[in-house]
Amino acid sequence: MEWGGQLHPEQLIVTQGTIEALNLALRALTRPGDVVAVESPAYFSLLFTLKVLGLRVVEIPTDPVSGISVDALELATRDSAIKAVILVPNFSNPLGALMPDAAKEKVADMLAERGIPLIEDDVYGEFYYGRQRPRPIKAFDRSGNVLYCASLTKDVAPGLRIGWIDPGRYRNQVEVQKYLSTHSTPTLNQAVLARFLESGAYPRHMRRLRRAIASQMQGLLQGLTQHFPADVQYTAPQGGFALWLVFPQGFDSLVLHQQARQEGIGLAPGPLFSPRGGYRHCVRLSCAAAWTPEQHARLLRLSQLVWQQYRSD
Repeated sequence: MEWGGQLHPEQLIVTQGTIEALNLALRALTRPGDVVAVESPAYFSLLFTLKVLGLRVVEIPTDPVSGISVDALELATRDSAIKAVILVPNFSNPLGALMPDAAKEKVADMLAERGIPLIEDDVYGEFYYGRQRPRPIKAFDRSGNVLYCASLTKDVAPGLRIGWIDPGRYRNQVEVQKYLSTHSTPTLNQAVLARFLESGAYPRHMRRLRRAIASQMQGLLQGLTQHFPADVQYTAPQGGFALWLVFPQGFDSLVLHQQARQEGIGLAPGPLFSPRGGYRHCVRLSCAAAWTPEQHARLLRLSQLVWQQYRSD
């Protein structure tokens, strides 16, 4: 209701998290060897899924503020080579980008006109820092061409693994894939979350969680400003957990990752987010953990490792 969605209960298929929803959509729409377009950089779990399914990937340039390049996507989808497009328009991982509504509507109309299904992952849509929840591309879907995936795993209960997909006009194909894979989703887990939602506690929980995540992101940004080299580029996101750092060319995020791991510091090196191993000079940090003095100390130590690599170069 917040984003004007016309979702009907009988249309939804409950899944074991968003990753199963994406798997079902891909298996319903593609065959091994098919080509799928994704944002670049893209979340590594999605890239691994595409690899396991034997799909080829076209990387579409993506801006850390406004999301995927609509012009590049328009050019890539002019022929019938691409069988599906996968997008995370709201606070994408790892960039944290937020597509403008005009771009979302244009993409929805363009892909529908060309008969190319759009798989939308809106798992981060509830983690907005401002006053208004951003609309997904599904809000502009007039023909059922968007397969909308979301879940409660990130915001309420990761361990219960409850997500869903509205497959639009591809429901029959997705339902068959659900039957062939997990057949059903545990009803006890669904009942627990249904009771929680019916109680009215969810909006209060999300308001607290959004405030916490926004505060943690602010702490991370302040720490970067204080301790990291001035030529490291990053853009403050409007929501989500991810922060994408771009170092000068020649910086090796894989070396930094190995050094950080030895000291118990978590980060994701750039090559994880590209099927061709690109973005070696980039790093994704996360603000999902509470911003404590211990977290600040880890960031300070990480900055020291960064400076060591700068000096060695």
